[in-house]
Amino acid sequence: MILENYLLELQTPTKWRPRVEVYVLKDKKILVGTHPEIGFHVPGGGIEEEQDLIKAAKNECLEEAGVVITNVKLITKENYYEDWYKLDAEGQPITKKDRLRMKTFRGIKHHYLRADFVEFDKSILGADNDALKRLKFISKEELIRAYEKQAKVFDPAQYALRIKLVKTF
Repeated sequence: MILENYLLELQTPTKWRPRVEVYVLKDKKILVGTHPEIGFHVPGGGIEEEQDLIKAAKNECLEEAGVVITNVKLITKENYYEDWYKLDAEGQPITKKDRLRMKTFRGIKHHYLRADFVEFDKSILGADNDALKRLKFISKEELIRAYEKQAKVFDPAQYALRIKLVKTF
């Protein structure tokens, strides 16, 4: 068993995929979308090599949700490392998309930011785009309740950090 674990560790990528998660606020409510595999989520995505966190946050909000944001700030210096190999070994669910990325990355290094909502730019996604229809602003209490439920299925430590951050808004 020790030899098997050692061999598996040798095959495990060491590179982390950097990612931003952006808590977009409007009138003390937080913008969320719904994902078929995970439920509520905030806009976010991978960071390209040439991007800083602020630029990545603005790009992801615009590309993913057609949302223009301002006053973007890092809300914690605490990053969360989502180790797909560890989660997989523990029997935790991993999205199909992330499973494909496991060939290149060990997991995700999350960066958490907050921003103020400016407007929806419907020209980015088109006025009838499904993504815009799945977006809504909810109270922090509602998001905390959703995160508490998601923590029972997905990585509990990651959701504990998300809950801690949402409580600060």
